[in-house]
Amino acid sequence: MENISFEVPCVPTEIDLENCDIRKFAEEILAKKFDTDSSEEDEISPTHSPKRARCWNDSGVELAESDNSARQISKSKSRILAKLAADPIHHNTNRFPSHDSYDSEDSEQNDVTLRSVHNRYNGGNKTWYKASSGCLRRQYEEIRTAKPAGCFAFSRARPNQVRNRYSDVPCYDHTRVRLEDTRLSDENDYINASHCDGFEMKKKYICTQGPKENTMAHFWQMVWESNSRVIVMTTKLFENDKKKCDLYWPLEGERKIAGHFVLYNQDETVEEEHFTRTTIQIEFECQTRTIYHFAFKKWPDFDVPECPEMLLDFQDQVNECHARIRSQLISPYGPPTPPDEDAFEISPIVVHCSAGIGRTGTYLGIDICRAWLDVDVEIDLYATIRRIREQRAFSVQTHAQYQFCLIALREILRRKVVALEATQEAEMQDSDEEE
Repeated sequence: MENISFEVPCVPTEIDLENCDIRKFAEEILAKKFDTDSSEEDEISPTHSPKRARCWNDSGVELAESDNSARQISKSKSRILAKLAADPIHHNTNRFPSHDSYDSEDSEQNDVTLRSVHNRYNGGNKTWYKASSGCLRRQYEEIRTAKPAGCFAFSRARPNQVRNRYSDVPCYDHTRVRLEDTRLSDENDYINASHCDGFEMKKKYICTQGPKENTMAHFWQMVWESNSRVIVMTTKLFENDKKKCDLYWPLEGERKIAGHFVLYNQDETVEEEHFTRTTIQIEFECQTRTIYHFAFKKWPDFDVPECPEMLLDFQDQVNECHARIRSQLISPYGPPTPPDEDAFEISPIVVHCSAGIGRTGTYLGIDICRAWLDVDVEIDLYATIRRIREQRAFSVQTHAQYQFCLIALREILRRKVVALEATQEAEMQDSDEEE
């Protein structure tokens, strides 16, 4: 039998970390498919969710551990990545390893008109409240595995990466908030924030990340330029010994300076069991405005609130305050418009968590659908979340958050049924007394 010899290539056992191009080598390591949750089995059946161990990361994103050996990183490569971890530009959640594959095939995205987004003319489902857990899981898998609806060129641009709390949680180009006065922001209009439509209200929300130390002035500039008067915070400053957001507002009795903006705490803080409302005065170029800061305290990291009643009550407080402010800002001399459309984009609500996608997207999903329930009993949670993700990428980050949306909406429906029964009973009693 003929002897066959194989030539084994020489592989260096160690890599010279001091002399090699670390950034270039790291980019080669990270140049993989952006969705680390997907596997070959997922690509064959988008709605199939194999049972795998769970792990978590800083942005509240649920990851699935894969046994695929092709994705295992060697010790030498791990050492390089560990060295890069000290560079804030490469700080990320490990959710989307490659920025190069963010963009969808159709990167030319225009603003979607109001009437095709969240309104009473969208098709609903009569039995939406009867959805089983298996149906919810299939729906969420379809939502999670859908391709992004636009591109992220500005979030990926090198000068802007330091303004992202997580380098792998970008915002769409077509819905991003632009800072108007670039003289205040180093001639750069970028901030990690997205415009999102409300129910029959264009650009009702601004969804953003928790402000960083170097973006605090940009955050308040955005609040000022958008004429926002209500801020909703759904995270804590620290969770599980990790910083989730920097302290960007003044505490009681304090004065805080953020760039060209001066902030005063008005000492009118309202403390409730599940939320805190702080009244802040912001001053810029001899002008002052009052801002109401609502901080929800009962939303655990990587989890959902204990019960929907707390969040629904919190939303009631926020919406009541926002409606009062809007009524003061709307001009009686505005142009005539259809009854289901705003004349102006007036004072959006700024909503943020840590990354601005998980708890923030869940908050929007519930708030939009409960407004839909006020005008129709047939709604569609699945389509609503899909539309939110077309404006704020990767919103609603776990199946548990998607399921919590349905639980909260069921509670709204239950309240409406109870109120209707009470009204009917009162009418019957009145008719009996008249007889």
